[in-house]
Amino acid sequence: MSFQELTVAVIGYGGRGRGFAEMLHLPEFNCRVVAVAEPDEVKRKMAVESWRIPPENVFEDAEAFFRRPKFCDALVNTTQDALHVSTALAAIAHAYPMLLEKPMAVTPGDCRAIADAACRAGTVLTVCHSLRYHAT
Repeated sequence: MSFQELTVAVIGYGGRGRGFAEMLHLPEFNCRVVAVAEPDEVKRKMAVESWRIPPENVFEDAEAFFRRPKFCDALVNTTQDALHVSTALAAIAHAYPMLLEKPMAVTPGDCRAIADAACRAGTVLTVCHSLRYHAT
């Protein structure tokens, strides 16, 4: 059985964002990173070169990314912790299924706001606990 390729945006292309992008490109996941939002120019260029992201899908920040209507299947949110609530709520408002890196948010109230918004929208929200079971 074959599955249609999923197109994914990575919001925040630091170590975790880069790691998820590499994982998504493994054949068994059948995904392709088609957009990146990253304020650091060096990291942004790295994503563009690694995944051949077209210029129109390269953004200096999440706000610029979310100014566009939804254009890919899902997103990975690995922004800095303090940005999780604003970027997660924007992703939910755009109906993006989202993998959100831990912590979900920095306050219990913000966690509840994200969870409530996802429930109201019926959007898939997964919080990833990277390296939780990794032997160190």
